[in-house]
Amino acid sequence: QYPIHRVDDVGSLKDLQPPGETEPWKKAIEKRKESAQKERRSKEAQFEDAVNNCNFGEPPTVKDVVEWFGKSGKEVSERTIRDWIKRYGYVLQDGVIIKDSGDDHD
Repeated sequence: QYPIHRVDDVGSLKDLQPPGETEPWKKAIEKRKESAQKERRSKEAQFEDAVNNCNFGEPPTVKDVVEWFGKSGKEVSERTIRDWIKRYGYVLQDGVIIKDSGDDHD
């Protein structure tokens, strides 16, 4: 006998979702998370570019990086740069920004 399709009068199928379909609010949450992740990666790339390029290959100071961002049209504070140093795996050593090698600096 072939499957017979009937209307669900009882409501037992009400809470089921078709495969591949999610609620719009869940899609929006995932989209926001995705765009935040991209923005985070973009900021990290900008910071790494600034550190690598702003002092012609030499390790820059916080002030050098602030000035570099200012010249590129994005004003950032010294506090922001110091936060990014910690967040993106760099350290301040003798006043210059260097990539953290993982050694204990104390």
